[in-house]
Amino acid sequence: MTEDAFQMAQHIYELALILIYMGILAGLFFIFIPENLINRRRLWIFYVTVTIERLVISFIPYDSRGLFFIISFITLFVFFWKDNKEVIPLLSYVLFLWQSIFSICFIMTDMLFDSIFSRLIENLNYSSSDVMASMYKLLTKELIFMFVMYVIIVSIELAAIKFIVKKKYLMTIKQAAFMSAYALVSLLLMYMLVELSVVPVGSEVFVLMDQDISLKIKLPIVAFLLFLGQLGGLILWQEFQALREKDIENQNIIYKQRYTKKYINDLEKYNENIRLLKHDMAGKLTTLRGLIEAGTKDDALEYLNKMGIELNGEKRYSTGNPIIDIIVNEKANTAKMSNIDFDCNIAIANQKTLPVYEIGIIISNLLDNAIFATAKEGADNRKIRIHGFMKDNFFVIEVNNTFTQELKHWKEGMPLSSKGDNHGLGLKSVKRIAEKYLGTLSLNIQNGWFNSRVMLQLNDQL
Repeated sequence: MTEDAFQMAQHIYELALILIYMGILAGLFFIFIPENLINRRRLWIFYVTVTIERLVISFIPYDSRGLFFIISFITLFVFFWKDNKEVIPLLSYVLFLWQSIFSICFIMTDMLFDSIFSRLIENLNYSSSDVMASMYKLLTKELIFMFVMYVIIVSIELAAIKFIVKKKYLMTIKQAAFMSAYALVSLLLMYMLVELSVVPVGSEVFVLMDQDISLKIKLPIVAFLLFLGQLGGLILWQEFQALREKDIENQNIIYKQRYTKKYINDLEKYNENIRLLKHDMAGKLTTLRGLIEAGTKDDALEYLNKMGIELNGEKRYSTGNPIIDIIVNEKANTAKMSNIDFDCNIAIANQKTLPVYEIGIIISNLLDNAIFATAKEGADNRKIRIHGFMKDNFFVIEVNNTFTQELKHWKEGMPLSSKGDNHGLGLKSVKRIAEKYLGTLSLNIQNGWFNSRVMLQLNDQL
């Protein structure tokens, strides 16, 4: 085999490694990214962009280690900061894990095959006239075997991760930072290995692996243990998210029981009021008939007007769902007691996928916060508006209340208030429900209004 043929084989091998490298990222997207949460077209444009960046950097003639890693993170923020900010922690972790998987594969494969083929090269007959051809042929076989081993190890790594990641969740910044620790150690180990593998010392070259052969066994073991650590972190993360979901389900059960009981009580009161109204109306109609028969028309009209005022009663909101009706009207009455101008426009369609009890929890918590804050405003600046509507495959809940107070401190996108722990727990409960349905909770203050917006994604699986 000639030197030119071997160099061609090297170039093909390098391109094949890039394909494996990008294949890992595609596999991680499939494993981690929730469907319909990110615009799929944008996600794959991001993937193609990163692939092109990797190809371009591979042709840079000088040392570019770490450059692609930095550029890929910049690309991530450019693509998702504006419209999908909530997915950045998860995608950041995926990028770290992506680099780590390849680093571990690199350490295990290169160390293993370097040991094997070094011995085979040493056993070549150097007195033979075609020794160079034999060596190039042997090195080409090494490249083929290494490529196959890369494919096997990467497949095993991705299969192990897929087995652990049973359900796709978003990540918080803290979770992403914790989960990326092992991946970062793997990257540092790979860069350290490259730096120390061949060190120029004066006019000679110091090869670390030749000085301590045991490193060719120890380093793959360390890489394997690091990968096990990452799998352990994934297991803990999945279990933690499952516990959070269980906690939300338990809260939903409690709220469901509470609102069902209240609905029954309100229904009983309503029936009792109807019974009393029928009894009272019988007497009033008898009186009205007597006035008409006596020919006192003016008295009859005055009595009829009084009956109309009594029957008019308080304004009640109808949303299309009895549970939501109870919550909204209860909060409307509470707002009225604080002289708050309250208005509601919620349309609950007959959709089986609507999580009514979770929507009830969200509305209850957001209105509690809105009433508490608005009651502190001036008497002529107390307004609350709540809207609920379908938008594509999302159910959107918006609660807006007048707000002119100073709110300096925010934490994880939520305001810190003097109301107490229950205030924070209420918003956290709303946020957990939003995340459960692959949605978002957004809070902001604008033009004298505090705006709360929750989006819940609906599909046939919910």
